[in-house]
Amino acid sequence: SPIITAVSALWFNHAAAQNEDLTIVEICQMDPDFSILVDLVVVAGLAEELSSEGPFTLFGPTNSAFEKAPDGFMPFLYSDVDALRDLLFFPC
Repeated sequence: SPIITAVSALWFNHAAAQNEDLTIVEICQMDPDFSILVDLVVVAGLAEELSSEGPFTLFGPTNSAFEKAPDGFMPFLYSDVDALRDLLFFPC
């Protein structure tokens, strides 16, 4: 499942980066499977906030999950920052 993959990949990257001072955004940038998530975080204006001192828990879909979104959904997210922020802050 894409969610399990996302969590697994982020956990792996987090474990690999524990001895470095990387932010959660930088950790996500290390994995190309999260490039859409990183783009959306930037568009939503959250990159700086997520680059501050945490702790943060991030559950985010991989690119393959975003690519399965219905037609028109991704352009909508990129064009409506309020809706995007609501989605990104939606409690799991």
